[in-house]
Amino acid sequence: MEERLYKICGKKENLDVLEKVLRHCEYLGKIGASRNIILKIDGDGCGRIKVYKVNRANIYEQSSIDNEKYNIEQNNQQTFKSSIVGVYDIK
Repeated sequence: MEERLYKICGKKENLDVLEKVLRHCEYLGKIGASRNIILKIDGDGCGRIKVYKVNRANIYEQSSIDNEKYNIEQNNQQTFKSSIVGVYDIK
């Protein structure tokens, strides 16, 4: 396994939720269950976090994870599926 370090800044309650999501992912992998987990981001509200990749050799050195432009488009249908802008598969 590879190990990476990240610095995540945000409101306490949002970081608490993110920790629960990550722990849930860990648990599903541990028991060998394939499931979907939904994470809703309220970007125009308080759901704003900052994520930095930390240099293992110098923990005070941090950088953005990448410079990709992510999909933010949603169609006008009022369905759950219309609001999905990304699917990520951890195998």
